[in-house]
Amino acid sequence: AQAVPVATLAGVLAREDVEAVAALAERLRRTRPDACQCNGGAWTTVYLSCGRAFQRELPVLASRLVHAAKRAAADQMGLDLRGVDLRVRCVEHHDMAAGGALADECHYDSGSVLTIDVMLAAPGDDFDGGALWFPGADGARAAGLARRGDAVVFASHRYHAVRPVEAGTRRVLIVELWEGPERGCPHRCQSATAPCVFDDVDSPAAAGPRKR
Repeated sequence: AQAVPVATLAGVLAREDVEAVAALAERLRRTRPDACQCNGGAWTTVYLSCGRAFQRELPVLASRLVHAAKRAAADQMGLDLRGVDLRVRCVEHHDMAAGGALADECHYDSGSVLTIDVMLAAPGDDFDGGALWFPGADGARAAGLARRGDAVVFASHRYHAVRPVEAGTRRVLIVELWEGPERGCPHRCQSATAPCVFDDVDSPAAAGPRKR
């Protein structure tokens, strides 16, 4: 299972997309503190899927990422997902400052099928260090997040980690796809079948105006 290839997508987000994601994250920080999580002093997460804010306010971008991930799974990863109805489980905005890291070499995204990891900062300019890598039986493999807007797609059961950030702030967008219902929870939902009491899709404070 750890041998499934990692797909690379160059320039999947344009500068205006990155700015729109940053603006949404900043608004949710102010209006929905329950959607914010501190993973240690140097690493914070904002759940952009809270109230389905990401899906409702940036629907074109959300659709583009999901379709790109499905194409990458078939074309670069050798996964046949025909007939598999994948939906958004969570959308996360991660800020990782100097000293932050995901050190657990056996970390994986349990319960999801595909994970999309999009670079929102400029490596080498906005931050140093912080490489995404994939431990495996054949050794660790670094991911191709060379520029702002680049993305990788990987099977969610693959082990992955992040090297320590040495300076600046590393920012990424994470989208997990699963076979459960699309969620609007202010967390990474664990309920793939039963309704989740935290799924606040109708919250106007979370979702804001629907875009067409």
